[in-house]
Amino acid sequence: KEADINKWRFLVNRNHRADIFFMPEYATLFEKSEGEVRQAFGGEANLFFYGDKDNYIIYPFFKRKISELPFYKFLPPEAKDSFDIASPYGYSGPLSYITRADSENCLWSGFFEEFHKYCVENKIVSEFVRFNPYIKNHIFIEKFHGNNIKIAGKVVYIDLSQDKSIIKKGMTKGNRSSLSKAIRSGVEAFRSKNKKEIDIFCYLYLNTMERKHSDKSYFFPRIFFNNIFSILNKNAELFLARYKNRII
Repeated sequence: KEADINKWRFLVNRNHRADIFFMPEYATLFEKSEGEVRQAFGGEANLFFYGDKDNYIIYPFFKRKISELPFYKFLPPEAKDSFDIASPYGYSGPLSYITRADSENCLWSGFFEEFHKYCVENKIVSEFVRFNPYIKNHIFIEKFHGNNIKIAGKVVYIDLSQDKSIIKKGMTKGNRSSLSKAIRSGVEAFRSKNKKEIDIFCYLYLNTMERKHSDKSYFFPRIFFNNIFSILNKNAELFLARYKNRII
């Protein structure tokens, strides 16, 4: 419902630590997906809320029937009416908004207790969460539930507000060499939301997935890329590189 979407958006926008992965539009993008993409990353979008207007925790997730997932074949027949949940693709998990620091532990404790009840009442038996390393929302999971979090890989980011010389200095020697060669060769970087250029990007992306022998769930269809810009609107940007009038 539009009213629920607006409330979801309001709760996220109040929090300066929030990013696109918590937004209802981002959840809608994957809720509308189909086939293997939906099976891996989508489902019915939900937002769990715990707290009051001044101190609360929200948790966006996708709910899907266990019987729709690949591992169902290894489960007993009675599991067919159960559900699995997963956080949105990217960096998500629970997001807290706290105005009173002394209430933080109590808030998280209550959140876990109520969410557990919710899962039991709604036959949710399994969960997969991709935590957000920028807000470190895994810390309270470890505090209340032990160290059962797996580090899946490193996150590399570049602060683009720095001077260009500092950014370049932070690159590896190989990347600096590639950048210099691209500049000398006349490669032009630009942003675009032109439909034709989105289609070209989609073609290049899918070719790369084929070449890398990627899992089928990463073969996002053309309509998914179109939805990125129609649903996320100003929250999505596409950057391309052009060499001799050809997008590369």
